[in-house]
Amino acid sequence: MNSRLEKLFHTYEVSEKDRHDFLQIYDLLPGYKKTRVVDNFPKIMLSIENLREELYIEHEILFWNTLERIEEKLKEIRKNLSNDTTNVQTSGMQSMV
Repeated sequence: MNSRLEKLFHTYEVSEKDRHDFLQIYDLLPGYKKTRVVDNFPKIMLSIENLREELYIEHEILFWNTLERIEEKLKEIRKNLSNDTTNVQTSGMQSMV
């Protein structure tokens, strides 16, 4: 592997998995594009970091929205159960009269 690329991986603390994934694509590139990738590595890493932040934010939004929907559904179920219990108790009392 390119020693400069290895230094960049180390500098930007690229995980082993990300290195592997990166190299899978990198190895398929022609020489001139490999040079451009190494030269533009800081910009590439910045773009990747921005995408990760956006994904994290989207994940958080989806998580909290889902949690809110679950809580609403649980309230609805509790309310229906409470109403059913009240209706059963009321019908029982009416049949006694």
